[in-house]
Amino acid sequence: MDLSEPIAPLCVYTIAHSDRLNFFYNLGGRGELTEGKRWVRAATLLKAAGHFRLRFLVLFAGAEQPKDLIYYAELDSIRLPDSAGDGGHTEYSFSRLTPFKKPHPLKTSLINDVTQKPIPSGYIRPYLICRTPASLLISDPFAS
Repeated sequence: MDLSEPIAPLCVYTIAHSDRLNFFYNLGGRGELTEGKRWVRAATLLKAAGHFRLRFLVLFAGAEQPKDLIYYAELDSIRLPDSAGDGGHTEYSFSRLTPFKKPHPLKTSLINDVTQKPIPSGYIRPYLICRTPASLLISDPFAS
C-alpha cells in the first residue's frame, strides 16, 4: 500500500505472543501468523478497503498479557483455507509493524464495531473488529 492512502475506519484487534512480534519487528516489520478462528468479516473488510484504496490495520496485544496494545501494522492479506479438515483457521500477513509508544494504550480503549462499546478488560478472544483509534487516523502512524 501507498503511504499516501488513508487508513480504514475499522481495524482488527488480535493477540500474538510479544516474543514473536518482537522477532518480526527486528526483522524489518513484516510477518505472517496463523489464527485458530476464521476471520471472515476481516477478509471482507480488507477487500473493501483495498477497493477504496484504504490501508487496513491490525492491532496487537501480547497474548501472555493482553491488557495493553503493543504493536500495530498494515494488514496485507488474509487467507481463509477451505474449512474441510483445516480446523477453520486464518493465515494473515502484515507489514510496517510498529510499536505503540509508552505508556501503551489499553485494549479497553478500543471500541467494538458491533456493540459500539469498549472492549471489556476480561475479553480474551483473539479476534475482533474495532473502530480504528483516532490517534492512528489523525496523522500517518507510520511516518517517522
